[in-house]
Amino acid sequence: MAAVLGAFVPDTAARWRAVAKGEAARGLGVAAAARKLAARLERVSAGLGDAEARGEDEAAIRWLAEVRAAAYEADATVDRCRVAARWRRGREPQQQALPWLLSSCCDDDDAETPRKVATDVKNVNRKLKAILKEQRRLQLHASSVDDHPVRARTVPRHRKSKFANIGFVGATIEDDAGRLVHRLTQKDKLQAACEVVAVVGPDGIGKTTLAKAVYESKRVRCSFETRSWVRLSRVYTKAGLLWQVVDAIGGGDMTGDESVADLEAMLTGLAANRRFLLVLDDVWHGGVWDDVLRKPLSGGHGGKVLVTARHGRIAREMGADHVHRAKKLSADEGWLLLRTAACVTNDGDADELRSIGEKVVEKCGGTPLAIKAVASILRTREASASEWAVVLASPAWSVKGLPEDALKPLYLCYDDLPCHLKQCFLYCGLLFSPDFAVERRLLVQHWIAERLVQISSDACVQEVAEEYYDELVERNLLQPAEEDAGWCTMHGMLHALARLLLESEAFTNDAQRLLPNDGDDNSFVVRLVSLPGRNMAAIPESILNSEGIRTLLLPKNPLTTEVKIFTRLSHLIVLDLSETGMELIPETLGNLVQLRFLNLSRTRIQAVPESIGNLWSLKFLLLRECKSLHALPKGIEHLKALRDLDLAGTVINAAVFRVGQLTSLTSLRCFTVMRKDARAAPGMCEWPLAELKHLCQLRTLHVQKLEKVIDRSEAAEAALACKTSLRELALSCSGTVLPLQTRTVVSKIEDVFEELNPPECLESLKIANYFGAKFPSWLSATFLPNLCHLDIIGCNFCQSSPPLSQLPELRSLCIADSSALKFIDAEFMGTPYHHQVPFPKLENLRLQGLHKLEKWMDIEAGALPSLQAMQLESCPELRCLPGGLRHLTSLMELCIVDMASLEAVEDVAALRELSVWNIPNLKKISSMPSLEELSISHCPVLQIVQNVDRLQAVHIFDHELQEIPRWIKALATKLRSLDVTGTGYPETSGFFDSKAVKRGVTGTEGDVTHRNTERTLPRNSQRRMHKLAEVVHEDGEAEEVHCAIIGTPEATMKTEATNGRAIDVEPHHAPKVYTAIWADTDTDTLRARLLSSMQHYRRMASRRRRHRKHGSRKAWSIGPVLVVVLLLVSLVQLLFIVWLYRRLQNQK
Repeated sequence: MAAVLGAFVPDTAARWRAVAKGEAARGLGVAAAARKLAARLERVSAGLGDAEARGEDEAAIRWLAEVRAAAYEADATVDRCRVAARWRRGREPQQQALPWLLSSCCDDDDAETPRKVATDVKNVNRKLKAILKEQRRLQLHASSVDDHPVRARTVPRHRKSKFANIGFVGATIEDDAGRLVHRLTQKDKLQAACEVVAVVGPDGIGKTTLAKAVYESKRVRCSFETRSWVRLSRVYTKAGLLWQVVDAIGGGDMTGDESVADLEAMLTGLAANRRFLLVLDDVWHGGVWDDVLRKPLSGGHGGKVLVTARHGRIAREMGADHVHRAKKLSADEGWLLLRTAACVTNDGDADELRSIGEKVVEKCGGTPLAIKAVASILRTREASASEWAVVLASPAWSVKGLPEDALKPLYLCYDDLPCHLKQCFLYCGLLFSPDFAVERRLLVQHWIAERLVQISSDACVQEVAEEYYDELVERNLLQPAEEDAGWCTMHGMLHALARLLLESEAFTNDAQRLLPNDGDDNSFVVRLVSLPGRNMAAIPESILNSEGIRTLLLPKNPLTTEVKIFTRLSHLIVLDLSETGMELIPETLGNLVQLRFLNLSRTRIQAVPESIGNLWSLKFLLLRECKSLHALPKGIEHLKALRDLDLAGTVINAAVFRVGQLTSLTSLRCFTVMRKDARAAPGMCEWPLAELKHLCQLRTLHVQKLEKVIDRSEAAEAALACKTSLRELALSCSGTVLPLQTRTVVSKIEDVFEELNPPECLESLKIANYFGAKFPSWLSATFLPNLCHLDIIGCNFCQSSPPLSQLPELRSLCIADSSALKFIDAEFMGTPYHHQVPFPKLENLRLQGLHKLEKWMDIEAGALPSLQAMQLESCPELRCLPGGLRHLTSLMELCIVDMASLEAVEDVAALRELSVWNIPNLKKISSMPSLEELSISHCPVLQIVQNVDRLQAVHIFDHELQEIPRWIKALATKLRSLDVTGTGYPETSGFFDSKAVKRGVTGTEGDVTHRNTERTLPRNSQRRMHKLAEVVHEDGEAEEVHCAIIGTPEATMKTEATNGRAIDVEPHHAPKVYTAIWADTDTDTLRARLLSSMQHYRRMASRRRRHRKHGSRKAWSIGPVLVVVLLLVSLVQLLFIVWLYRRLQNQK
């Protein structure tokens, strides 16, 4: 069901109560009927719980269907009542200012007159009266449709910050990931130009999680030049799939008009002579490989394709070289995951709950997705056996009508939701597609437009919707995207469950399938249509004939002009035509008077029709990145209910309406300051900052082209300080502005920014391309005590930084492309009081493109106590890092890139991950006792790496590397993995110089290619071997080789052997990856093993060279027996031919 009646009916009743008390009902003469309608809806809602509890009772099912139809009609009548009241007011003096005013959608100029609205209300009342009569006949008892509204809305016992993903637990998936990493990074077979590795298994078992673990592994990142992730759609076109893969690999700008041949040529060029990894997630058809991708990817040198699929049949169709079958969790691993996800941290509680928890795991079938989803329910309960037993005994486990048992644990999670969250979850099934993520802000907008959010008296609807989103994430029903927390995804099984529950009202199948509109199936009344990315060039007639459709989602389809939408689907409340080929929106857009959400983003439209002014109910208008749209019509100023106007990426040069008229706006992205040109057409309006004065409800505001503001007084008229709801603010000048170096120009922009003082409630601020010489004074803790995120970009004339260290709530700070900043001094790092801590809550710090930065003052003890990650990039004049980094006790990750003058990185006590890239003068890394992982690229003079006692992994990427760095020798006994990636073999002379190597490989340690070295390792080493993902096995050799040296075809390696001669190793078709494993083994043993492996390569290479140079010494010959056999076979063949010839002659 799209509308969960337990929420939809009471909300509709509440809206009618509000209408009955307002002027609209009194003006139309329907106040008494509105009160009666609201009362009847409330009485109907009381019987919903009993009716739904009767399950498969046919009478109850029919009654619920009648209630649903009546509730939808009542909801639509609310909109018609309000539109009619607005139309009635428009008949008065203001009528002349509104040219269309519903004339295009009225039959006789009074289609929405009080008489007709009264008739509509009377009809709904008559239907509700009949429904109440049937309710009494069925003896439906009054009850609550939501048995746990308060309990489900309580905050979980442990709320994870930032919705951290639990990921995976247990050694099984680590072992599987290690084996797949080895398979993908081992040397390529000569006969396989592009190898396919498949992971297969049922939904929810963790295929994608396993693939992500492989994709993100350090060794994979170092082994491949390009890594790309593509999630496939069940329905695809050849051009669409090629475009998706080309875009993922990095095909640059594409217009979308490329032919299949063009896309194939582009993909072939991208893959040619390139070491790449392509992940194809959720493949439904094996033909995607042979029919589409095999040919253009065959030229890739050492390319690998990792596939996830539900069935092994798909892997066979794709000709997979290796198939890994994902396994269900064992009882112990399932309990560990359940305990972790349910936040049971106390060992005593865990012992008490284990028996019940194992039963829950058994009911979940060992599926990680189901276990985590059920754990989210248990997290909202007390950690007691009685509370968990209630969940275990829930009747939702045995619900009927689900196509597979794997959905039952997920249905339990759905059943546990409050009614309003149920509606939002179901709508996610309509809006989402398993193929791509959805922006969080867009999802919230849809919920509000569909009236799925329960209005609270003490919070605005936006805040309530954000709480809904957070709770769905907490319950593992939505997953924030890893790369961007502002986007979210929905697992395929959860998506399938939502679509299943929506099937009585929503149409989401193939567009060519006819909708049932002949009345044969009364249980199916289509009201919601979602067909994204279906390659539809036109909307099927079956959809256009369904006049009751309320929601139409057709993004990413090649539609051009669909006039029929606006003439035949007049009841639409949500319309999404984003990323289609639409070039023209007709004037009949004004027919959709009930429309609340309109998305035309990334289309080719050149104009918005004037009739948009008729859409009085419109709340969200999205016109993002419409490259051909440069003007807006006057009719927009009549959209008094508009909450969000999004023009991001759309260049508006002319407008004939005043944005200040839209007083209900809560979000205005890319307000462009415009000045009236003397050559402009008559009627064109300016957009001075004064237009923002009366927009008091703004929560998000982006302002650009501030250089066009005339003076300080105009900026003051924006009255930003009075906007007490403002949470996000972006202020920018044009990036192409090159101001004259006069005091007048600089002083003007400084005065303008000084007057744009935001309110204290601001949480996010971005300042871009500001060309003043000093920052505004309000950029301080006094004026911005709640600021959490700050980005300062392209401020190239400010030589000093503002006092940011005093901001008490600042968590993220980015300063980029500010070339005038020379010093980070006490003004930036200091505080006015000795006891005050600088940057008390800062977690992420990024400094980029500070080309003149020369000095960074020392960090005092106690400063930056929460800093976890820091990135320094493109600061060529900075010679040394600030002193006092040892005081940063929370700093775990440090990334340093393109620092031409930096010579040393040292004394960072808490650091665990260090990345240094393209630092030509770096000589020393030292005094990092907690460092575990070190990544290095193009640091040619680095000679000292010391006092890194916990270092476990080193990753080196350098195309010009001539020899393995000498400092690795001193760390050999500590490292667990060493990855070196480049284009040639390094010189290793003298690197392995222990006595064991000089004597030659002897004894038990030398014969590593014929014995299982894991058996000779201590017991603790065996226990941890599953963590060593970097083991590389040579084809045809035993698995115990712990070191491999692999090179490109163009490279050879020379190293000194025991006799002092150079060893020439035959290159193989694989990238240069030097991998070593150090697992509690002495140095001499490791060196002996490496030498043995190198000698094996030498023997094989010498054998092949001798064969090519001299050929085989034995002459090829045929024995006498073989000659006799061949003569007999020839004689038999001759006799058969003669017999066949004579037979044909006889037949003639």
